[in-house]
Amino acid sequence: MNARELQIALMDDLEALFKDRPFKTPHQTMETPKTYPQELPPEESIWQKRVAADLDFDPERQYPSSLMLLDLSKPSDDPQWQYLTAEELIRKDQEGHQSLKDQYSK
Repeated sequence: MNARELQIALMDDLEALFKDRPFKTPHQTMETPKTYPQELPPEESIWQKRVAADLDFDPERQYPSSLMLLDLSKPSDDPQWQYLTAEELIRKDQEGHQSLKDQYSK
C-alpha cells in the first residue's frame, strides 16, 4: 500500500467516524461562562497607603527593630505585654499583601 492509498483509507475512516455526528461551530460548542459572586476588594491596607504616599518607602527605616506593646484593648486585671519584631509589624500592616517572593519562598 503506497502513501496515496494509505491517505485515502485514512480519509474514509475519518469520514465514517464523523458521518453520524452533526458539525458544530466553535460558537455552538462553547459553554456559557459560570458567574461567581464577587466580593468587593478590601479597603487599602496601611502598607499600600504608605507605599503610595512615598515611593521611596523603606520598611527598614520606618519600622523599629522590635517593639514592646501593652495590650489594653480588652479590660482585664492582668494586661499582657507583647513583643513584636519589625517583621511582625510589617506583616500586620501589609494585611496579606506580602510580596510574591515572601509568599512563595517557603
